[in-house]
Amino acid sequence: MATEMLNISGDVGIKVSNSDIVSTLQETCVSMYNLITDIQNIEISQSIEIHLEEDSIEALVVCLLNELLFIFDTNGFVGRLVNIDLSETGGIFKIKASVKGEIFNPQKHQRKLLIKAATYHNLSVIIEEDYCMIQVVFDI
Repeated sequence: MATEMLNISGDVGIKVSNSDIVSTLQETCVSMYNLITDIQNIEISQSIEIHLEEDSIEALVVCLLNELLFIFDTNGFVGRLVNIDLSETGGIFKIKASVKGEIFNPQKHQRKLLIKAATYHNLSVIIEEDYCMIQVVFDI
């Protein structure tokens, strides 16, 4: 597993690689949360579930990250551990994600970046037999 932060003028990105797409997706979500706060300080005291479907893996990546950002912005929930079930039937990609973490507390958690959204700008998803990579840029 490898995670790299990408500095892009006015934005920030991450590039995550692993041996399979599920592990790469999980690490991409955790890496995004780590841009928001130091996830080592996040306790696993709550859990949320997300169910999404899209017609491409790229759209699913952006939709998942934006859903997690929406939940953070509306409820303050920040995840530390993400488990994903991914399936594809007839060109429709479905995801069930279980995210464990807690509500962000500014007295306890350091705020890093204010991420507005995951974007399609320079989005890349590579899926090969023993290698997967997701590169995504966030609007900050």
